[in-house]
Amino acid sequence: MGVSAKQKFPLKNQSRIPVEYEWRVPEKYRNEVSFVPQRSILMPNEQSSVMAIFTPLKRKQYQITIPIFTKNLFDSVKSQVGFFAPGSGLTLTQMNNQSQLSFSQASLSTSSSIQILGAGADGMISISPENLDFGTITVGYTKTLSVTITNKSDTNLYIELKMMQTADAIHSENGDQDPAQVQRILNTCFKFDNHKGVVNAKSKKKVNITFKPNQRFNFETNLVCFSSDKMTKDLSTSIKLQTVQKVIKKPVSGQVEKAQIKIHCKGDYPLLRFTDVRND
Repeated sequence: MGVSAKQKFPLKNQSRIPVEYEWRVPEKYRNEVSFVPQRSILMPNEQSSVMAIFTPLKRKQYQITIPIFTKNLFDSVKSQVGFFAPGSGLTLTQMNNQSQLSFSQASLSTSSSIQILGAGADGMISISPENLDFGTITVGYTKTLSVTITNKSDTNLYIELKMMQTADAIHSENGDQDPAQVQRILNTCFKFDNHKGVVNAKSKKKVNITFKPNQRFNFETNLVCFSSDKMTKDLSTSIKLQTVQKVIKKPVSGQVEKAQIKIHCKGDYPLLRFTDVRND
């Protein structure tokens, strides 16, 4: 769900009359089905490609009939001399009446339809272990741990990993920190060897995470796995996944949160303490 499939198909005007066409997706499915272009003009005997985009938002089987409406773009002069129907040239007396008829016909639309078949499924991602503990790391030093991303679904998924601050207020010795500043610190202190890419159906992916604090700070954060709207070229051609959209009321950067785990870590300077300094 939330992943779009794209498919091209040809559309040809087999007549000698220019036509204007328009796809009219039912109101119920306008967030799930779209066409590019939605509306255009085809000249006589012209063929063009149309891209159908299907984005299931529910876990169900879809069978959607989409009508296409066409309108003839008559040229009144050519119509009067029989250009569109050879041998049916009109006499000068008939031209005025027929000309009025041609314009009335131009406003009429005829329809055909295409059927969209597909299914929505929920991609299932898990991260292990459930908690990652880096302990206390001296500022400027590094420690690397790894997590395993598991795709339990039957669908190839494009994922992106991010460090996000927790909902609770994050404190430092200097008091409250600005959330935007905290996020910048997290982005600087955590590095991934491969934080985004395709995880194939029923497969696993190992990701190494390096923590290198650049200042004294208590990091209370989560590792969050998103489905993102930016795909890679090595995506499986058997499943034509192209884009990902967030399936919630308030989309944020076109991403869907799939899983998250707690990260425990602290950056600090070496501590030297004198416990007993005496002499005779």
